Amino acid sequence: VVVSNATVLNIYGGGNLAQVNNSTFLDINNCTLNASVYGGGNEGPVLGNTEVYVTDSTILGSLYAGGNGASAVVNGNTIVTIDGFTNVGNESSAGCVFGSGNAAATGTEANRNSTATVNIVGGHIYENVYGGANTSVVYGATYTNIGSKAVNKTGLRVNDLIIDGTVF
Repeated sequence: VVVSNATVLNIYGGGNLAQVNNSTFLDINNCTLNASVYGGGNEGPVLGNTEVYVTDSTILGSLYAGGNGASAVVNGNTIVTIDGFTNVGNESSAGCVFGSGNAAATGTEANRNSTATVNIVGGHIYENVYGGANTSVVYGATYTNIGSKAVNKTGLRVNDLIIDGTVF
């Protein structure tokens, strides 16, 4: 899904109460999100991986690489990358970044080989950055890469980076 130059309430990379049999990719450029972004589904699992790339955008809620809700498990890996002049939250609406989902796991207990990765090279995060999930689990490893020297990706728009909260 590519969203550019738009104002939207929420964005989900996956389905609404529906399974996605492959992987999802969200590319968000120069947008205003009045709530949250999820790389996975709303109470719908993703059998592959999820990846979210956000540049030059404002998210007034939180940013999740995974899904929303206990049944929105991502069976593979989750990645979120933030660059440019991106804001997550603002002075009156603190927003967080999560490498996994909101009450939704990354990976499966049986396999325990998934990864959740957060890459940030520019922007303003008004609250915390978490390598893992909000009230759930990553069955595998988490990687949190902050700053242009820590993120091994070419073509990203490096900019000033402010994180008002804590990095977990």
